[in-house]
Amino acid sequence: MTTSGSSIEGGGPRLTVTPPSSVVFSSETGAVVGCVAEGSPLPTISWITREGSPLPRQTAFTDILANGSLVLRPFPPERYRADVHAVSVRCRASNSQGVVVSPPVSLQAVVWQDFNVRAEGGQTVLGGSVLLRCLIPSHMSKVVKPTAWEMPTYTIYPTFMPEGRYIMMGNTGDLLIRGVTLDDAVTEFRCRVRDLLNGGREITSRDPAKIQIIEKSETSRPAIVNKQRSVTVAEGSTLVLPCIATGQPTPTVRYVMQ
Repeated sequence: MTTSGSSIEGGGPRLTVTPPSSVVFSSETGAVVGCVAEGSPLPTISWITREGSPLPRQTAFTDILANGSLVLRPFPPERYRADVHAVSVRCRASNSQGVVVSPPVSLQAVVWQDFNVRAEGGQTVLGGSVLLRCLIPSHMSKVVKPTAWEMPTYTIYPTFMPEGRYIMMGNTGDLLIRGVTLDDAVTEFRCRVRDLLNGGREITSRDPAKIQIIEKSETSRPAIVNKQRSVTVAEGSTLVLPCIATGQPTPTVRYVMQ
């Protein structure tokens, strides 16, 4: 958390702990969002909507504690409300000397549902490359992340430094296999994911991904197998962009900035 706000002469309020810009929480667990301010006299902390309307101190879904924390209560799936569980709010601290307001805080409840993770295979020529995908239902993609690919003899973990034939993409969770062999074609690959909100439990795909080896043709035009129009990545993190192409002879791959 970072410090935000400005002090005012005469003891005006100043936020010493600001809430995070985004809070994603499970409907089963709820969440508590903290906000702390100092000043003289001691500021009163309240919460307001993005438009400035005050939040009630207590509702069926929320509480504002004496210390200023906003409590988001657990709730059953049928009681989900977009105007409560998918909104932006601000922390407001005020005393007789002035008012300070935090940046917007995005609240996003995730309604827990049972789900299955699916490992998707692919096809390539002998010695070629193939991308196996770890598919998570879209409604769980914010809170469920791929952690590993399991093979009968060992486990592959994410990396941003490609080496060897098996590379799990750290930003997507997909598995890139280079120089595919006949052994790869009879190996079962299973994707493992972690639920970040509900105790960090891990789930492995029930059905394995498999690789199909196809015959080489005499000549064929190059074709890009994996196509991504856009990729989202956090500022300062590392991004790996695989480019898998088929064709005969084997195509040469290069990137062009536009």
